[in-house]
Amino acid sequence: MGDFEKAKEFMEALGYQKLLYYDKYRTTYELQTSEGSLHVMLDELPYGNFVEIEGESSKMIRTIADQLNLNWDTAIGTSYTALFERARKVLRFVFRDLSFENFADIQVTASDLRVRAADDQ
Repeated sequence: MGDFEKAKEFMEALGYQKLLYYDKYRTTYELQTSEGSLHVMLDELPYGNFVEIEGESSKMIRTIADQLNLNWDTAIGTSYTALFERARKVLRFVFRDLSFENFADIQVTASDLRVRAADDQ
């Protein structure tokens, strides 16, 4: 039994129930600057690819976003699950899990999520 299955059994034994499952692949890069450390995460989800930047100050985050040629005005201030709920409503999904299997034959656009792509200049 893998670690995931052990953790799942542990949580269920404590009385927790699964509300939502979602797949995500993440690659994380760490950058050390004179102002502190910063993390850039590249996330691949069933409905799109996203960049998440975490740093010690908003100035650092903004600087890295500019260096990556990301349009700051398109920053998304909501969670991946909230974006999924937007897509579920617009595209009338009957499934509740955000898995690559569920999205195998489905194309989701930025407008379906009511966002703009950060790399559209």
